[in-house]
Amino acid sequence: MGTTEAVVSIDDKLFQQFAPSTARWLMRTLIRKQHESDRWLRTWVAYVQDRAEHHYRRRRTDTMKRDGEWIRALGFVGKTRK
Repeated sequence: MGTTEAVVSIDDKLFQQFAPSTARWLMRTLIRKQHESDRWLRTWVAYVQDRAEHHYRRRRTDTMKRDGEWIRALGFVGKTRK
């Protein structure tokens, strides 16, 4: 097996938008003691990414739903008679 390494910034937009400020403070504290906190950091990054994915999945679903409603409401648009 191999190893992987991720380079992330607590100041990244992902963390600014989807992580509470207290969690960002905690991560800054844990980063200073990185040898003790690798598992916590990985868990936190995965949690924040999951929140972001859930948020954007919901937005895509809402957009698709609205598009379907518009298509049904404007069903006559684009149809031509011969």
